[in-house]
Amino acid sequence: MGYQVYWANGRWQGYGVPAYCDHKGCKEEIDRGMGFAQYKYDNQPPAFFCEKHMPDFEKFIDDYEIDLGKEHPEWLSHVLNDESWKQWREENPDIVKEYANIV
Repeated sequence: MGYQVYWANGRWQGYGVPAYCDHKGCKEEIDRGMGFAQYKYDNQPPAFFCEKHMPDFEKFIDDYEIDLGKEHPEWLSHVLNDESWKQWREENPDIVKEYANIV
C-alpha cells in the first residue's frame, strides 16, 4: 500500500491530497503527507500543519485551535471529476452530493 492517497480517521490523507493547514484560519496550502503530520498521542488521528504552524512537541496541539473539516477545492474537484474516481463516485453518492455542495 502506498501513501499517496488513502482514507483514514474520517478524512483523505496522503502526499497526493492537496489540503490547507489544520490551524484554524490558516489557508496555507500543504498536502496531507507524513511530512506535515503531527500526532499528539499514538491512538489519535494526526493533524497537518504548514511550517509556520508546526507545533513544538512540548506545546503540541493543546495551544492550537484546529479545523479538521476543511477540504481543499482542488482535491474536491479532482474527486468529483477525474475519470479514475468514477467507480468511487458511483459507490458513494451521498459523499459526492456533499462534496458537490462544497465546491
